[in-house]
Amino acid sequence: MPESVKPNSPREGPFTPVSWLVIGVAAAVGCSAGIGLATLNYRGTETARGARRSEAGARLGSQPRVLWSVDTRQKAVALTFDDGPDPRITRKILAILHRHGARATFFVEGRNAARYPELIRAEIAGGHEIANHTFNHRDFQFNSIEMMRREVAHTGGVIEKITGARPRYLRPPRGHLHLDALKLADRLGYQVVMWSIGFERVKGFTLAQDADIVARNLRPGLIVLAHDSSPTRAWVPKALPRLIRKIQARGYRIVTVGELAEMQGT
Repeated sequence: MPESVKPNSPREGPFTPVSWLVIGVAAAVGCSAGIGLATLNYRGTETARGARRSEAGARLGSQPRVLWSVDTRQKAVALTFDDGPDPRITRKILAILHRHGARATFFVEGRNAARYPELIRAEIAGGHEIANHTFNHRDFQFNSIEMMRREVAHTGGVIEKITGARPRYLRPPRGHLHLDALKLADRLGYQVVMWSIGFERVKGFTLAQDADIVARNLRPGLIVLAHDSSPTRAWVPKALPRLIRKIQARGYRIVTVGELAEMQGT
């Protein structure tokens, strides 16, 4: 992955301050275009704020092995949780999922999986799916390919040691995915999974309204992003039961990413 390059400071020369301003604007536009072609700064499609996928995200989403949603007519959605496991949040979420007969995919950080293997085993026992979210949550956009390889491989090894199975899915931290990182994921045998809609706190909205916004935007094949990390995500278990009830009331099943992927084209 290319290292970021800082522009040189202007030195004395024939250019006036206005000229430097024009040059700076032109350089910024050029850099933005290049980054748009090469990287993804993805902050969610159809999030609670109704934001659209960026143009760069659309280009990247057209590449192989990136799953944003599943093309299906079946009334099913995948519920995913990032950044865990965390004993203060994950146990509550597992209890809620069990109570409502819902299954989810947990994109775990390797450091947390290694620290709380019993929670990984509890997720498996509950019929849930474990996926790779790197070891230290290092941003793919600002690290070398070798660093990314270590982050992904280390986490895959931790998960396999605990569960006996190698994870199939990978989600890049913060949703930032460089094209070279996409190629790396493909070489390592992972399908990259992003998300279609985010279950996130929206300023000025209540927890009930946050859940209702997601429920109103449902369609078959969506992948829903949530988090089970503390302390900033302590609100999730409070709002999750309402979200699940809203989804199921509309006749949707809540399944894992793997189960949803098998519905492709059906």
